[in-house]
Amino acid sequence: MNTSIKKISLLFILAFSANGIFAQTLNDAIKLTQGEKYSKASAAFHQLIKNDPTNAENYFYCGENYLKWNKADSAKIIFQQGIAANPKSGLNFAGLAQVQWSQKDTIVANINIASALKLGKKNIAVILAIADAYINYDYKKLNEAQLLLSNAEKKHFKNVQLHLLKGDLFDLKKDNNNAYDSYLTAYEIDSTSFEALIKLGNFNAAIKNYEKAREYFITVNILDTAFAPAYKYKAQMGENTEDYEFAVIQYRKYLEFNENPQTRIDLTRNLLLNQNYREVISEVQRFQAYDTTNLYMYRLGGYSFFELGKYDSCAMYIQSFVNKSFLDTNYKVIPTDYLYLGKSYFRIANDSLAVIYLQKAIANDPNNLELYSDMGNAHYRLKQFPEAIKYHQIKIQKKGDKSDTRDYDFLAKAYYYNQEYKIADSLFAKVIELKPEVFPGAYYWRAKSNAKLDPQCTQGTAIATYETVLTMANPEKNKKEIIDGCLYLGFYYIQKKDYKKAKGYYTKILELDPNNPQANNFMKTPTAKAIK
Repeated sequence: MNTSIKKISLLFILAFSANGIFAQTLNDAIKLTQGEKYSKASAAFHQLIKNDPTNAENYFYCGENYLKWNKADSAKIIFQQGIAANPKSGLNFAGLAQVQWSQKDTIVANINIASALKLGKKNIAVILAIADAYINYDYKKLNEAQLLLSNAEKKHFKNVQLHLLKGDLFDLKKDNNNAYDSYLTAYEIDSTSFEALIKLGNFNAAIKNYEKAREYFITVNILDTAFAPAYKYKAQMGENTEDYEFAVIQYRKYLEFNENPQTRIDLTRNLLLNQNYREVISEVQRFQAYDTTNLYMYRLGGYSFFELGKYDSCAMYIQSFVNKSFLDTNYKVIPTDYLYLGKSYFRIANDSLAVIYLQKAIANDPNNLELYSDMGNAHYRLKQFPEAIKYHQIKIQKKGDKSDTRDYDFLAKAYYYNQEYKIADSLFAKVIELKPEVFPGAYYWRAKSNAKLDPQCTQGTAIATYETVLTMANPEKNKKEIIDGCLYLGFYYIQKKDYKKAKGYYTKILELDPNNPQANNFMKTPTAKAIK
């Protein structure tokens, strides 16, 4: 081989190896679309158009790729270019009609459908494109689609796409038997058709025949390990059966082959459902490094921050979601958002906002009893004690016999600070009755309530309860309770002029707190000094 030929051959090899799309056929490009590799498919189609600029199919399938990629405006441009490049083909008129049908511009779409059928009434691709528009877009014309497909089937029975569309049509009509038969016919015509295998897999998953569905999806990946949609549909099946760990594995597998933002979101949702909260945060932060507009990721991140105990971050994320959702009709605030937001504000002691969002959460889910505790305690911290009483009472009424010591304790303290000491005393007595082994807790608060019922300390209403506290108290663990009890009892006996007993209690206080001013003041009095 001479040098010049070698150079030409080398350039040829380099050109093709530098960009594999140059060597791809139309079928190769279509498979890229089927595999949801939309960017690569787009590059391949544009190269095919460049190589053969009058071939209507190149434009049509390029436009189809854009439609599946949710780029309707780009699809419209390509179909229009296809019509200009080959005005005698009906194919791109059908494609343009698909775009208009998807946008519910049915008047103009019908004009293009008429043009497509006039130019390509014998072209099966034209007929299938129109049937696809009738079946798979928001505005349905199922009877018209069925007539088109039935007429076409007479001459094109071996067309796999025709039977797949028939399956979709019958599925929409809730005719499971004919839907399954149509998908099965497509598979029998071509057992290597990924679309047929996927349709059969999804059909079986929909009727909860999960083992059979999995067989079809696995078959696809045996034929092509890089065909990503099969992993996605296996993941969806895992999510539907609450096997979130399996779903996570399958979504990760999909993302090995296709970087798809929606699948990244689906993965993150399943990580949350599988309680992998730290991984959720990692995925959210990775996603938001290039896209901060997707509100759903704020929700997923917020929920996970809460579960990790990072309540300030939860509040920030969910509040961002709530604020921005009013400007984005694609997202709606749901009861769980209010729940997480209210509970996170409560835990970071932003009680004013906690009350606002907990109220919304309760309105949406009145049977979530823990919300009443949070609401009552938020009002308690705001010193709105009548409201605190109200919500703690509601919880106890709803729980009935299942109410526990926490429920009564919260309510009792709200009554105490609302200066309703008699009711507080009876409620603390209830706490002791339910759990007498817990100390000091309700014993100490009951003594305080009794003391408040005798503010001048003349009746001795708290003597018995404070003596119980002193009997049970541990000087190392219950120093405050012992001192408070001794202060009450010491002052009571001063009132009764029993200074010896009073001195005994003040002496005990100074053993625990040598700098206590009340005890020291008493000990300096002549009366105290005179007592031996």
